[in-house]
Amino acid sequence: MAQSPDVLLDAIFDLARRLGLGDHFFAGDVEANPVGVKADLATNYRKYASLDPSTGKPRGFPTPSRLEVYSARFAEAGYDLLPCHNEPA
Repeated sequence: MAQSPDVLLDAIFDLARRLGLGDHFFAGDVEANPVGVKADLATNYRKYASLDPSTGKPRGFPTPSRLEVYSARFAEAGYDLLPCHNEPA
């Protein structure tokens, strides 16, 4: 059963308050600003294809190589090289 938007907003604002982030969520009060907040954001589709002004080449993805079968950065941090799936009991 789908929850109403009001119930979900109440849960989000309550969680933010409990995590100490209430200042960013009107002190956890959903009614403090019922019309919301306008944020000037520009959508940048295909950011990876945009040209880097310093090199003139496409930005690509921030990976050490063009294709990563496993993540060396994860390995350096002590994580598994490859993602694994464990069947539930």
